[in-house]
Amino acid sequence: MLGLTPLGVFHTLVGLIAVLCAAALALLVASSLTRPIVQLTAAVEGIASNERAAIPIEAGGETGVLARAFARVIGEANAKTAALEREVAEHRRTEAARDHYAARERLFSAAVESSNDAIVTKSLDGTITGWNPAAERMFGFTAAEAVGKGIHLIVPRDRLTEMHDILRRIGQGKSIEQHETVRQRKDGSPVEVSLSISSIKTASGEIIGASKIARDITESKRTQQALDQQIEERRRIFETSQDLILVSDPKGVLVQVSPSSQTILGYAPEQMIGHSAIEFIHGDDLDSTREEMRAARRGLHTRNFDSRYVHKDGCNGANLNAPDH
Repeated sequence: MLGLTPLGVFHTLVGLIAVLCAAALALLVASSLTRPIVQLTAAVEGIASNERAAIPIEAGGETGVLARAFARVIGEANAKTAALEREVAEHRRTEAARDHYAARERLFSAAVESSNDAIVTKSLDGTITGWNPAAERMFGFTAAEAVGKGIHLIVPRDRLTEMHDILRRIGQGKSIEQHETVRQRKDGSPVEVSLSISSIKTASGEIIGASKIARDITESKRTQQALDQQIEERRRIFETSQDLILVSDPKGVLVQVSPSSQTILGYAPEQMIGHSAIEFIHGDDLDSTREEMRAARRGLHTRNFDSRYVHKDGCNGANLNAPDH
């Protein structure tokens, strides 16, 4: 400070303070300009490393313009990414549903192909659209011969009206369960069948055809007819027999008595039915008869044995021979 007057010293100090203030202001301005750039740089680097960082969209100047443009691009990219993720997820769901449907279709086809019953599908005008192996065996026509032909192919002439009525009912949304009828084979021979028919619908519910399951009941009908004939023959023998025929339940209660009881014992059948057979047996034969009846209830083979029954008037006894059981 030598050689300086007090005024010179004052001016020097003022100049020094001004320089310091200018330097501090420059640092402050530089810091305010650098901070948004640093933040924007961090945001850009965060995108690459999948880490979020604040974008200085409120910064001024060119830095602010760049930050806002960058934020807009990032927003659009995020929106497109989210849409793409939704599309991928939907595609996966669709693929899973398609795979499930395909698996179900394969299972259904396998069931149809291996079924012992004939399964036939047809349109509402009667055109055959499906014909499984069991239908080939039952009716004699191959699938190639049947598909595309009218269902009348297997319907006897006297059943055509029935066929048209069935198609009409199916078209009205009705179903048919275990309908017994007659169809014909390729060689013209009849086959008795039990039909179960339901409508085929589109996803919107429109009826476009019918699915029919046909079961061959020819043999079971023959068996039933033979059984009915056997029952009728036994009934005729039972009704006309001159011998006394008694049928009891496991407890010995009479459930059926032949009309001959009126002549032999003086009791009408209805007077004996519902009573224990023991009530009509002579007292001297009760023990042996009970033993034979117990053996019969145990499923043992019972020999012929004689047993006396008491007549209604109490005076006469009927000496009856019980047959083998």
